[in-house]
Amino acid sequence: MAANSRFAVAVHAATVLAFNGSNYVTSDLIAESVNTNPVVVRRIISALTKAGIVESHLGKSGGSRLAKKPNRITLLDIYQAVEKQGLFALNQKPENKKCRVSCCMKDILSRVFDAAEKSVEVSFANTTLADVLKPIS
Repeated sequence: MAANSRFAVAVHAATVLAFNGSNYVTSDLIAESVNTNPVVVRRIISALTKAGIVESHLGKSGGSRLAKKPNRITLLDIYQAVEKQGLFALNQKPENKKCRVSCCMKDILSRVFDAAEKSVEVSFANTTLADVLKPIS
């Protein structure tokens, strides 16, 4: 099973925007940096725009830029903008009623996954886009 890279692409895209300051940057340029298709970047930028992290200018000379300063954007802001399903997913198959382990696993893993997700969110909340940009600048 492949891991979802939407969050990593979103952080990368936002960092490209931060690196370019107040200049508008095209999705093609961001896609080149990320080494992905511009359509993927446009979907990410759309989610970041809806969250108020990015502002976009349409048209021939269009592009995107950050709507806030990098030190006012946390990785949690970006995460919440692009990840709607959380880090972990429970097995969606019904439990085997004949197996005690199977009958308990969803409840157990729900508690473990919730605690892990909260821990990740605390870490993301304490890291700003400026922190990510610092070693690059």
